[in-house]
Amino acid sequence: MLNGAVLPEPEPSLCRALAADFRDVGYTAEAVRAAWGDAADDAIARGLRSPADRALGVRDDALAVLGRLLVLGMPQAAASVDRALARTGADGLVRLGLASVSGGEVAPLAVVRPQSFTAPFESGQWWIASDLDEAALGGPLPEDHVLGVGGASLTLAGLQLSTPAARGLDIGAGCGIQALRARAHVDHVVATDISERALGFTRLNALLNGVDGIDVRLGSLFEPVAGEQFDRIVSNPPFVITPRVADVPAYEYRDGGMVGDDVVAAFVQGVGEHLAPGGIAQLLGNWETRDGEPGLDRVRAWVETSPVALDAWVVERESLDPLSYAELWVRDGGTQAGMRGFSGLVDAWIDDFASRNVTEVGFGYLLLRRPLAGAPTLARYERLAGSTAGGEPGRAPRRRPRCP
Repeated sequence: MLNGAVLPEPEPSLCRALAADFRDVGYTAEAVRAAWGDAADDAIARGLRSPADRALGVRDDALAVLGRLLVLGMPQAAASVDRALARTGADGLVRLGLASVSGGEVAPLAVVRPQSFTAPFESGQWWIASDLDEAALGGPLPEDHVLGVGGASLTLAGLQLSTPAARGLDIGAGCGIQALRARAHVDHVVATDISERALGFTRLNALLNGVDGIDVRLGSLFEPVAGEQFDRIVSNPPFVITPRVADVPAYEYRDGGMVGDDVVAAFVQGVGEHLAPGGIAQLLGNWETRDGEPGLDRVRAWVETSPVALDAWVVERESLDPLSYAELWVRDGGTQAGMRGFSGLVDAWIDDFASRNVTEVGFGYLLLRRPLAGAPTLARYERLAGSTAGGEPGRAPRRRPRCP
């Protein structure tokens, strides 16, 4: 199943108007959470909308209308939306590809959630547009679903270096979170993705948040930047290990289309030639323990076989056994235990891991640096204390975080 639609080219003036409307009504993460309370906000992160809707009750003020429409993904009366968004109105949301209007009712085609972020020495807030989740859709996600802000993306955004740089690259940009974060310290950022729809959200979110200097390009991994070098490269790649068999959904936001952990290996082995001397790449990834060879040792081999010498710091934060990993990502796609097809999907993952003799899957962070000319290379690989198979992974299946 595919969404198939591409967002219209966003109108800069309309994006500025929408941002002004949001500011006027106080559409912030803290205000939205306060409107329905902490318990309801936590329920949203688990895919439950009704507690938040019940907490709002009969409220028809601007914050309540926008919360239902753009956070919960629930249709609202066009007259209420027009009052809430005095400059933009329901028609403006339609022109941006964010909603449709029929019979006096506005139906959301995307969510636009306020999201606070905190990083060392700074904090801020974005409005992030992305696709409707499974709670709003009432079923599993389309395979070309564009993910919004989640735990992994916030983690990587918080890890990004805050020192100034001239050129940056965000590979697998999705809705543009890493590109927005990088642009705070990097003069010019190139954001790439294999999805036209994802790049549409990146363009929209940049304009909505008043961020310039982001160049979007369509393509896989390093193809769109052949021959170019960057001072900073960041990626939350589609690293989720997915069976390459029929009837297993290939979600673009998490599946790189390769076997096992090959997408992370391809990134590590290809990033060196795109880093300027002294340049740094940061990414998240999964790696398999195969035939008794620890996953971190396999990552070490990827670094050592890079045609360009690299410094490396790799941290394994969590690890999962194959069954736990399978259950995690089957649920992430909207298929829950007890639903038809759940067991078959889990079996497909288990068979895939068994075909490569995989006994464990690690999750963690990679920092790679191209040394300056003449400098020795350094490498460090570590597994955090308390990292055990079967634990909760660093990238949780519930993609919707609390509003702040």
